[in-house]
Amino acid sequence: LSLHDALPIWGTGNFVDSLGVTSGFFYYVVDGNHLLFLANPAASSGTSAVVIGLGQAQVQSGTFALSTVSGGYAFYSRGDDAFSVDGINTVGSFLAGGDGTISAGLLDSDQDGAPTATPVSFTGSYSIAANGRAAVTIIPTGSASYQQVFWMASPSQAFFLTNDSTKEEDGVATAQQLSSLSTSSLTGQFGLVMGGYNPSGAFDRVGTLHWDGRGNLSLNEFANSAGTSQTPGLLSGTYAVASSANGRVTGSINSVSNNFVFYMISNTDAYVLQNDSSTEIRGVMSQQ
Repeated sequence: LSLHDALPIWGTGNFVDSLGVTSGFFYYVVDGNHLLFLANPAASSGTSAVVIGLGQAQVQSGTFALSTVSGGYAFYSRGDDAFSVDGINTVGSFLAGGDGTISAGLLDSDQDGAPTATPVSFTGSYSIAANGRAAVTIIPTGSASYQQVFWMASPSQAFFLTNDSTKEEDGVATAQQLSSLSTSSLTGQFGLVMGGYNPSGAFDRVGTLHWDGRGNLSLNEFANSAGTSQTPGLLSGTYAVASSANGRVTGSINSVSNNFVFYMISNTDAYVLQNDSSTEIRGVMSQQ
């Protein structure tokens, strides 16, 4: 690692894996516990020399055992497959039993513009090493199981990678804090950021989403669709709590989509998916 004495604080570094491949990166310091990374192909070798990537790091805290992974977790992931770049987008939640079991799993996924018509339920299992590496098996209802690798930053936060040779998918899982979730508990103004692709090409959205506690939404967004900016003004909509146990909330915004899905981390934060055909857009929201 090298550190540059400037504001913001940033530096360069590299990882060298067991095969001798060097992956160079730039890093920016958020605070003493968080770093942001950007791939540096010029300082890399092998396949890493042609990679465009970004990520984050978080200081590990706590101890790791089966019992420390317990309770509800909300998650989101995104990735590429052989058909398209950024074509995989998934949001969901599950219950970790603290004993190596996963139950009450529920997810919504939009892969290559083909969304799940209804949420998919799943169960599973996990094992975990003292260093925070967890091997996870996901068993969706009606389809084949698959493997994921979680690296725990703390008992309440994990970064994960899907272990599948047909796709490159990674994400974040966060412990849920949902003592009570109802229509009335969702209230106030939230900052929203989403990105991905629609039929026109690359798409990004930032804005505010207001929940009134009575099932009504309003979105004030700035969007960029394939290089064309859009400021449609205040858009109205509705929402409903689909599963208070899983933290799943559905929403509809006029002139945008009838298929927003929110998996609540708490009453103030959520992972979001626009679950439309020919669309691959996901993001996060947080109360202002």
